[in-house]
Amino acid sequence: MFAGFRFSNSEIGHHAVTLKPELLVEICGNGLTLPMFAYTKRHIGDRLEIGLSEDWSHDTQRKRLAVITAETRDKVAEWLSPQFLNARITELERHAATPVAHPEHTIEVISKKLKFTEEERRGILSHFIAGAQLTSAGIAHAVTSYSQTIPDADRADTLDDLALHAMSLV
Repeated sequence: MFAGFRFSNSEIGHHAVTLKPELLVEICGNGLTLPMFAYTKRHIGDRLEIGLSEDWSHDTQRKRLAVITAETRDKVAEWLSPQFLNARITELERHAATPVAHPEHTIEVISKKLKFTEEERRGILSHFIAGAQLTSAGIAHAVTSYSQTIPDADRADTLDDLALHAMSLV
């Protein structure tokens, strides 16, 4: 496994930047995002009360950006540390080997709980069977593998965020 992170910047009304740690699994190349550790920060482009945006001096805006930059740097350093990576791997290993005796039923239940569409459920089941790993880790792999096949990048990211949750439901 390798540590990394995903970055997103809302330009359509949310006025926030989000960073999420991600574990890249060497054997399959899929990314497991860790949304529970996500860091979201409203950015400089956030809405200010009418008239206030002109009141901020260049120095104040620079300092505000410096704080966001420092906080982001600290989060990235934490996520890329061996301690963080080892703790996440330990957590994954604790749940990864849980056997899945009835894949179709298991994925149906997980799909209902996580509100996957019928098409997503069928796709995840197909990827689970193709992966031939009949464990809870195979469920997570199937979700992240399937997410790479859908054209909607936002939905794919959401599915990646749900992969570990799906694994924990087994």
